Parts: sequence; C-alpha cells; structure tokens
Amino acid sequence: MFKLTGEDIDLNWVRQVMEEHFTPENYQDAQELILPSLQEVQERSGYVSEEAVSVIAAHLDISETRVFGVMTFYNDFRFKKPGNHVLLICNGMACRVVGSQQLINDVIYPRLGLGEKETTPDGQITMQIFPGCLGACDQAPLCMADGTYHAQMDNTKLNNLIDELLADTGDDAAVTASGGAHA
Repeated sequence: MFKLTGEDIDLNWVRQVMEEHFTPENYQDAQELILPSLQEVQERSGYVSEEAVSVIAAHLDISETRVFGVMTFYNDFRFKKPGNHVLLICNGMACRVVGSQQLINDVIYPRLGLGEKETTPDGQITMQIFPGCLGACDQAPLCMADGTYHAQMDNTKLNNLIDELLADTGDDAAVTASGGAHA
C-alpha cells in the first residue's frame, strides 16, 4: 500500500459526501462511482489521501487497490497535498513539438529542482507535467497556473510566471490545477 499523507482531509465530510451522492445499487454502479468520488475529494482538498481512499473503498464495498488503480490511471490525481500554487506544463503532442519539454529541461528542473508532482521545500509550487492535451493547441506551449492558462510560453515567460507564483504567498492561493481527471 502507498504511504500517503492525509491528516488534514476531513474524513467525516468524505463519509457524508459518499452517503449523499455516491451510493451504488450494485457492483457495476460502485465501479462507475470511483472516479467521481475521487474527483469530489480532490476538488475540495487538492489531493486524495490514503485515509480518504479507505473511506471511499469501504463505502463502495470495493478494494482500496481498485481505487488506487483508478487514481494511478489518471494523471490529475495527487497523493499528497499540493503547494500553494499548482503549475501544470502541457506536454501533449502540440506543446511538446513546439518546446514544452525544453521548458521543463531549461527552466523547471534547474530553477525549481522539481520532478513530476513534486512541491518546492517552502510549499509554494507543485509542478505537474500533463502528458495529455489541455485543449488549446494553437496556444502551445501551454502552462496552467492555479487553473489559469498561460499561452505561447518561452523561458522568459515561464521564469516570470514562476517569479509571480513565488512572490504570492497569500493565504487565498488556489489549491487545484484542474477540475478533475481527464480520460
């Protein structure tokens, strides 16, 4: 089993949401409710903890392994609480062709020292490489910071965006990068 952190996810809230919105009638319903259950928890908390997975699995009467299987299939799910800001780099085909991987190699790795879904030591920025498409190929390479698109990125623009994110230590910083998992 994964060792995750989850001390600050309200498990009573997770139980309540499961009871109110995700009660299956049969095994097939339970399978179909895994994804929306996970999305609901991450939307509120910014990630899904091991404890939340246990609550979801118990309520749906399925194994935790099955729930973790869904989580690992979709790139959007996070196992740990994200930083104050989530920086998503689109690495889909259009973005990759015009330089998203180069941005990762030239700016993200050397400047922030972050790998996939890692957070800076000060808790400011969580970096996520999105292997699919964010749906704005004509604006490639594309980044998303706290849910806001930043188009036609280059090294200078990305460095400026990182400067802005690092300077914003406000308590109202966004927690999630996107609305949920993408198929």
